[in-house]
Amino acid sequence: MEKIYQLAVGPFPEEAIAAVSELAKILRRPEYMFDRTSTPGEDATWLPEACRAAGLLRAIANEASHEAVRYTARWHLRSASRQHWPELAPTLEKEETAALPLPSEAVFDVLVGAPRHEELDDWRAEEERQRGLRELAAQSL
Repeated sequence: MEKIYQLAVGPFPEEAIAAVSELAKILRRPEYMFDRTSTPGEDATWLPEACRAAGLLRAIANEASHEAVRYTARWHLRSASRQHWPELAPTLEKEETAALPLPSEAVFDVLVGAPRHEELDDWRAEEERQRGLRELAAQSL
């Protein structure tokens, strides 16, 4: 994982974004063929690696040289499911909190789209949230 981290904080944004995306895959609970779910033992085996990946994403979100790379790392922390792997949820919350938001995060959220779990269930409330996000993005420009 250290090599992936080095690529992510390196000078080439194309490689960095790809590295961040690969790290983010580790945050997903292991899946198996034929809809078999992982056992608690299997989850426990993979959990330390997932926690390490979350920590590296936080470091990338705070240290990468390109703003888009920092946003992408933070976006993956924000969008990682807390429900599918509950044991990882406290680490994700801690690392997301420690990943500093970018001043231009609202602009990226308007362009890329905020993580789905941040969307509100009520259609009108979500429209209002989106409107506020667009206004915030416009102000940051």
